[in-house]
Amino acid sequence: MTLTAATAGRYSICFDNTMSRWTAKVVSFFVLNDNAANPKDSVAKLQDLGPTVDAVIKIADELDGIESIQHHMRVREQAHRDSTLATNARVQWLALVEAVLLVSLTLFQIKYIRTWFAETSSRGRV
Repeated sequence: MTLTAATAGRYSICFDNTMSRWTAKVVSFFVLNDNAANPKDSVAKLQDLGPTVDAVIKIADELDGIESIQHHMRVREQAHRDSTLATNARVQWLALVEAVLLVSLTLFQIKYIRTWFAETSSRGRV
């Protein structure tokens, strides 16, 4: 979502999570001031300033790009971490269910095999 401010001044951003109090939410946002006047246009002409200022402007633009990429990577890493934690929790529960199932099956088999060797009046010994 992109929001363009109509007037200059200080703005506040409010997040409300009252509808979902049991589930945590992760909100990420990136604020960029694109409407600021470019100081190089109002102070002097670019050809008057020389190649040093051109290099500084190029470095500043590259740093803005790097900051944008880092923000994207942080958001992506958070999404992947959430997915990994959810998968890990499911695997732990399934392993617990599997262990309980195996123990109960083992106990059932022991009991069933003992009945083969038990002496009963209706059935002879094996």
